[in-house]
Amino acid sequence: NYDKAIIYLNKKLDIYLDNYAKNKKNIVDTYASLALCYSFLGNHTNTAENYIKAIELGLKVEEVNKKDISGYYSRLSNCYDSHALNDNVKSNYFLNLSNQYKESNNNIKDGDYYYDQFDLSSRNEEYDKAKNYFFLAEEKYLEEKNFKWVFYLNFMGMDLAFQGRIFKPE
Repeated sequence: NYDKAIIYLNKKLDIYLDNYAKNKKNIVDTYASLALCYSFLGNHTNTAENYIKAIELGLKVEEVNKKDISGYYSRLSNCYDSHALNDNVKSNYFLNLSNQYKESNNNIKDGDYYYDQFDLSSRNEEYDKAKNYFFLAEEKYLEEKNFKWVFYLNFMGMDLAFQGRIFKPE
């Protein structure tokens, strides 16, 4: 039950905030957990607010790595896409920040990296690039045995195909 989880996480956050100096990483993790709960409830405004708090503090905390920051930016981007808060300018901005943090993380190009590139290219209507990133993301997700994201990626690809944007009949 996400409502109960939010109550618990807010109590946990209060405890951590009472001893801020020793709990910065835990505070970041709690904001991210709150964001995830709100996301599952479809509350995109509170999701975005908590990811922003996680990012702002996380950028100041050594124990928070660039991959985590990149993930928070990516999920924040999803809060603003056309299916949520409907601000594609902000969505693309946060997705670009996510990719910058991924690239600065030893140039790790995993399935998530290529999926974000696919998503950004699709949003910018650069469908040839999107198609290339689609195949790269699929390949990486299969290597990672991340079948949930292979399914999700193919669902997105089918949606774009039905719209005639990629994978058109020649």
